[in-house]
Amino acid sequence: MSNVERTRNFEWLVCRVWRYVELVKPRETFLLVFAALASGIIAVQGVPPLERYVLVAVAVTAGVSGTITLTNYLDRDIDSRMQRTQDRPIPSNRVEPENALYFASALVVFSLIIGLYLHPLAFFFGATGVLTSIVLRKRSISHILGGYSSVAPLLFAWAALAELNLKILLISILVFVWVPVHVWSVMVAYKEDYRQAGVTMFPVNQDGDLPFQLFIAFSILLFITSIILYLNSTYGWLYLTTAIILGLSMVFGSINLYLNREEKNAWILYKVSSFPYLGIIFLAMVLEYFI
Repeated sequence: MSNVERTRNFEWLVCRVWRYVELVKPRETFLLVFAALASGIIAVQGVPPLERYVLVAVAVTAGVSGTITLTNYLDRDIDSRMQRTQDRPIPSNRVEPENALYFASALVVFSLIIGLYLHPLAFFFGATGVLTSIVLRKRSISHILGGYSSVAPLLFAWAALAELNLKILLISILVFVWVPVHVWSVMVAYKEDYRQAGVTMFPVNQDGDLPFQLFIAFSILLFITSIILYLNSTYGWLYLTTAIILGLSMVFGSINLYLNREEKNAWILYKVSSFPYLGIIFLAMVLEYFI
C-alpha cells in the first residue's frame, strides 16, 4: 500500500469516527460528564479511589453519550426539518439511523454493566435516566420531569463512590431546576424553527408572558437552591461568591429576556446557563476541597 493510499485510508477513518463524535453532541456530553465527575469528588470530599473513579468516568461517559445518541436517533425526523439541526450526522445522512441505534445501545448497555458492577444504585440511576429521556421525550413536561435524565449521571457517580445524603439531594435539585432554563432558552431562541418542524411542546406553543415569567421563577429558584447548598455544607468564600455571581447573572438574564423578548437575549441566556453557570459552579464546589 502506498503512502497516498495510507493517508486516504487514515483520513477516511478519522472522518468516519468524527461523525460518531458529532452524534454524541460533545459539548453537551462534556458538560454532563464534567458535572458527574465533579459530583464524585464532592461525594468523597477529595480524591476518589483511582481505579473506581476511572470506571465511573468510563461508565458515565458511555451512558451520557449513548443516551444523547439515542435521543438524536428518536428525533431524527424533527432534526431533518429544522434549519438548526439538519446538518447533524443522522439527518444529513452521514450516519445511518440503524448504525446510530446500534451505537447508542452498545454504549448504554456497556455503561449499565459497569454500573451494576459498581453498585446496584448506580445501575438503577443509570437505567432510569435512560428510560426517562425516552419516555418523556418531546412532551409538554419533558424539560421539567425529564430533568431527571440530566441528574441521573450525577447520582450514578455519587452512588458508586459514597452513600447518598442531603448534599447530593440539593445538588440534584440544583441541576433539576437548571434544566428547564437551559433548554427552554434555546427553544425560545429558535421558536419559529421548532414550530415549522412541527414541535408543539412548551414553550414553543406559548406566545404570552408565561414562558418568560417561568424563566425568572426558575432562575430565582436556582439561585436559592445554590445558597441553601452553601448553608448546608462546609463550603467557604469561593463557592459562595461563585454562586452569588452566577445566580444573579441567571436572574438578571431572565429578567432581561422578559423585558426584551428578542431571540438574541434567549440565546445569551442559553449560553450563560451552559458552562459559565453549571460548569463553573461545579468547579467551585470541587476546588473547595483543594484550597
